[in-house]
Amino acid sequence: MAIEKVSRVNTVLRIALTGPTNAGKTYSALRLAYGIVKKLFPDLSEEDLWLKICLIDSEHERGRAYANRDDLPLPTGSFLYSSIDSPYTPEKYIAAFKEAETAVGEKGIVIIDSLSHVWAYTGGVLDIHQDISKRTKNSYVAWNEASKIQNSIIDYIMESSCYVICTMRSKMEYVLETDASTGKSVPSKVGLKPIQRDDLEYEFDITLQLDKNHIATIIKDITFLNNINFNDIVSEELGKSLIEWMNKGVSVANINKQKKR
Repeated sequence: MAIEKVSRVNTVLRIALTGPTNAGKTYSALRLAYGIVKKLFPDLSEEDLWLKICLIDSEHERGRAYANRDDLPLPTGSFLYSSIDSPYTPEKYIAAFKEAETAVGEKGIVIIDSLSHVWAYTGGVLDIHQDISKRTKNSYVAWNEASKIQNSIIDYIMESSCYVICTMRSKMEYVLETDASTGKSVPSKVGLKPIQRDDLEYEFDITLQLDKNHIATIIKDITFLNNINFNDIVSEELGKSLIEWMNKGVSVANINKQKKR
């Protein structure tokens, strides 16, 4: 292993959006993805820009509702789409991701909506752990094998040549808040930690928590968001700004040339 003088690299980003029901995870992911491809491929038509985005939907095909909308702040087009149904096995996720990668091409965007199902729902990693535990009578050994399966999914996503945006459901809790108009206490839904492995959010370059008003707060960031104390709706403008920041880095191709020399 050689020591080298490091340069910031212009590469793809891996982004996670987490939040409770109705936080706007799917639409926020589409807005962010559109802003990224618009900046990366300025010469493409609107129709072709949406074809650089593929949404993998495990949310009972609710993602279809966001196609061809002109009643939203960002009108949407006909993006690429595939769905995963129960059981939500790791094999299904990886197969769907491979197809999406090929469809959008290098520096296209794959949205996984959501990454919670492959962990905590039928056929996911927790089910796999339970099945192995029953067979081996050893929970520790079962976690060793189940963790390898979980890691294989995450490693494949992180090593992609595409931009990746993953949504994750949050565990929900109700708290009492004061209604501004009546002064009365009313129950309000808040999101807690993501429904996924405890440390997964740290695998991403950016992890944002969305609230019921669609406002994002930073959980993890390696870009400029912490410097500006980003606390806003996730929009296409954020996607464009991220690409502008990434473009200040050295291209991977140039770094590889330097290594060869």
